[in-house]
Amino acid sequence: MPPRKQAVKAPPKKDTSNTDIVLRAAGGIQTIRESWLARLLAILPWVVLIGALLVLFPDNPTGAPGPQIFGTGLIAVAVALFAFQTLLDLVPKTLQALWHRELVAVKPNQKKKDGSKAGELRDAYLGYIKEFEELLNNRKWQWGMVIAFELLTNVWLGFLNSRVLMLLFQGKVSLLGYLELGINIALAALIAPMAWRLIIIGFQIWRLPLKFDLNIQFEHPDHCGGLEPVGNLCLWNILIICLPLVHIGGWLLLARSDTSEFSVYGTAWWQSVLLQAEMYADVFTKLLWVLVPFSIIGFLLPLWSTHRVMEDKRRDTLIRLDGHIKNITDEWNAALTRIGNLTVAEGNEKLGQLEFAQQIYQRQKNVPVWPINTNIFFKFASTQIIPVLSLTGLGPGLVKTLSFVLDVISIAH
Repeated sequence: MPPRKQAVKAPPKKDTSNTDIVLRAAGGIQTIRESWLARLLAILPWVVLIGALLVLFPDNPTGAPGPQIFGTGLIAVAVALFAFQTLLDLVPKTLQALWHRELVAVKPNQKKKDGSKAGELRDAYLGYIKEFEELLNNRKWQWGMVIAFELLTNVWLGFLNSRVLMLLFQGKVSLLGYLELGINIALAALIAPMAWRLIIIGFQIWRLPLKFDLNIQFEHPDHCGGLEPVGNLCLWNILIICLPLVHIGGWLLLARSDTSEFSVYGTAWWQSVLLQAEMYADVFTKLLWVLVPFSIIGFLLPLWSTHRVMEDKRRDTLIRLDGHIKNITDEWNAALTRIGNLTVAEGNEKLGQLEFAQQIYQRQKNVPVWPINTNIFFKFASTQIIPVLSLTGLGPGLVKTLSFVLDVISIAH
């Protein structure tokens, strides 16, 4: 009688209910609950871009003074607004990535005695998502930001035209003056909820290691310990500020550089451009000295707590490897005392263990301890080049070299 075949047992199915629940919650987070505000912020960059084209139009139908500096400024604002839309799209994607990559775990001191480990983590992460959404849409703080930005833009920075302000007190403001005042107030009111969301996104990135134990995957191919989505979210969060800095730095670089070698130098159009650049040079210098350090801090500070966790985990691993290597080294030294009785196979085995442990140790020393890789770093650094050059003596020299290269190219052709 042939032997009875045993039925092959199917591998146990993984319970995906928790994963599905969390991924749906993360993907459905409302970064902007007010539908009218979401639609307005989605339309606004296109409106600003159209306004920039009108200002830069040869005949300047808007009559805006300094059309080149104003028009390019509007383009920078439009690009920043488009980047803000990308940032909002990245929030749910980042929360989903953290979960399906299994990068978060319940902290040991927060585990409950009853209930499953998976259930505890699910509830904790769902609470984090809910808290994230509540903070993003906190009305009281958003109104506080609106008031702060109205004071900042219309009073302290003097963006409100002083002539209009004087006429307002005298009751002699024209319709155009009221329109200018209304635009200033409206822009400040729109920037405030955006700024609030930038603060909260950075804050929640900073709090992530405080809320959860991070499962750092040092060998992950993203070279960020698996945390590239977090670093990328932080990058886009600060790009909203960095992109306008490129515009400001470019105009300041132009104001401080000798452009007499340019072929357009001496034309009425170029003289108008230089006059605009020189007019705003002092203001732009002060802004850059404040905003360049702020942008660097704003990029690194939210990631600092994650960086500390990654450093600690690397150190703990190295400590464990130290003990392992000591044991192997002791065995190797003991083998050397009986080298005459040691077989080739035993010697190769001991040597292989020692070399392997040394390779692992060296590899572990070089693992990433920041959730940013080369790609993220260079994207951020590229936004700092022009602002930094404009604040140093290197920028004007590069502009002069550029003018020489352009002249050589024009002669060659």
